[in-house]
Amino acid sequence: MKVLLPGYILLPLSPFLFFVKRRWLFYATVFFIPFSASAVVYFPSISFGLQIPYFWAMIWLSRLILDTIHGKMRPYHEASSHQYRIEGALILFLTIGALSLFVPQLGLSALVHPVEEAFHTHGVLSPSRTNLTQFAYMLFLAAFFLGLLVEVENQGKLMPSLRVFVLSAFFCELWGVFQYLCRVLHLVYPSYIFNNNPAFYQGWDQTIMGHIPRMCSVATEPSVFSGFLFAVIPLLAFSFFKRIKITRVDPLVLVLGLLCALLTFSTTALVGLVLLLAIGGFLVTSTVPWEKGLKITAGALTGGALILLLYLIFTSPLGYAFQAITLEKLSTASGLERLEGAKLGLHLAYTHPLLGVGWGSNRTFDLVTNLLSNVGILGTVSFFLFICLVCANSLKAGKDVPIYRGITLAICISLFLSALSIPDLIQMQFWFLLGIGSTLPSHLLISQTNSQRCTVRRDTGT
Repeated sequence: MKVLLPGYILLPLSPFLFFVKRRWLFYATVFFIPFSASAVVYFPSISFGLQIPYFWAMIWLSRLILDTIHGKMRPYHEASSHQYRIEGALILFLTIGALSLFVPQLGLSALVHPVEEAFHTHGVLSPSRTNLTQFAYMLFLAAFFLGLLVEVENQGKLMPSLRVFVLSAFFCELWGVFQYLCRVLHLVYPSYIFNNNPAFYQGWDQTIMGHIPRMCSVATEPSVFSGFLFAVIPLLAFSFFKRIKITRVDPLVLVLGLLCALLTFSTTALVGLVLLLAIGGFLVTSTVPWEKGLKITAGALTGGALILLLYLIFTSPLGYAFQAITLEKLSTASGLERLEGAKLGLHLAYTHPLLGVGWGSNRTFDLVTNLLSNVGILGTVSFFLFICLVCANSLKAGKDVPIYRGITLAICISLFLSALSIPDLIQMQFWFLLGIGSTLPSHLLISQTNSQRCTVRRDTGT
C-alpha cells in the first residue's frame, strides 16, 4: 500500500471529523464528490486507488450507521409511500443485477469487451473478479443514496448540502482554470495533488487535434469533468431564473462553469448545453405566467444568440476543434470506438435479452447499451423506473419548494449525458442528485424556518 499526497492530510483528519465534528464529515463527503482523479492510498498489487470521494463516503456512512444503531438517527423522519416505491425500484434493480452475476457461470459463448481492458481487446464471457467488484460499487452507491435520505431528512440539510455542492464546483472550476493556464503558458502543473490516482489516471494533459488543451481539472478525463459541471450548471441556471439564492457566488459559478465546460472540448459539454436550453426553458416557463408575446421574443432572442454562437465557433480558429467533437465525431477514433461499442452492446442484448451477460462483464460507451448488455431488459427497465420515480417525487415537491425543480433539471440532464457518453454508474454526483431529489420538502421548509443561513426568495408567480 502506498499513501499518496492527499492521504497524508486526509487520513489524520478523518478521525477528528468522525468523533468530534460529525456535521463536517457529511459536508466533506459532498465537497469531494467530483475528485475522481485523486486517491488517498494506492494498492499496486491489485491496481486499485481509493478515490477521495469514496474515502469520505465510507467514513460518513460508517458514522451514520453507528448513530442509527445508538438511536441518534432514525431511518426516516417521515417516509412517504412514494419514497417506499423509490426504494422498492432500487431494490428490484439491485436484485436483477445480483441475478445477472450467475450468467457468466453458465458457460455461454459470447464475445465481450471487459471493463478493465482497452476497447480493442475482446474476450470470451467468463466469471471474473470484475463482476463482483463492479457490483460492489453499485451496492456502495445504493448505500450512499439511502444514507443521503437519512442524513438530509433527519437534519434538514438540503440547502446546506446544495451550498457545499456548488462551492465544490467553484473550487474545481478555479483549479481547472489554473490547470489550463499551466498548459497554455507551458508551466509545470502539480499533477501529484489532484491527478494522482494511477488506477483511474487518463491524463490531465489531453489535447484535441494534437495541440489544443482540454480541461479536466480534478476529474479523470474531460468528459467526466463536463459531466460533473452539468450536474451543477442546470441547478444554478434554474435558481438564477427563479431568484433562489444558494450561495453568494452563484452567478460567477454558473458563468465560469459554462466556460470550463466548453474548454473540455467534449461532445458531452455541447449536448449538455443544448439540453439545458431545451429542458431548462420548459421547467422555468412552465411555472411563470409569461405573456405570449414575451415568450416569442425570448425564443427569438435565444435562437438568434445560438445562431451567432455557432457562427463564431465554426469560423474561429477553435472552430476546427468543435467540428471534431460534433460534425466529424463519428469519423474520429473516439467516435468509431463508441459506435462499435454500441453495436456490441446491442448484439449482446439481443442474444441475452433478459439478464444480459452479467453485471460488469461488458463495457460500452453509453449508459443504455451498457445496461442492456450487462443486466438485460429487466435490469434496464427497473433502473429507469427508479429514475422516473425519483423525478416524479422531485417534480411534485417542486410545486411547494421550487429548488426541487432545479434538482429535477440537473437529474434529467445528467441522465441524458450518461446515455450519451458516461456509461458508468459510479459517478457520485449523479447519486447525490438522486438522493436529494428523493427527499421530502416538508423538512426543507422546517429547516428554512429554523435557520437564518438558508435564504430562498420566490417569484410572486410561484
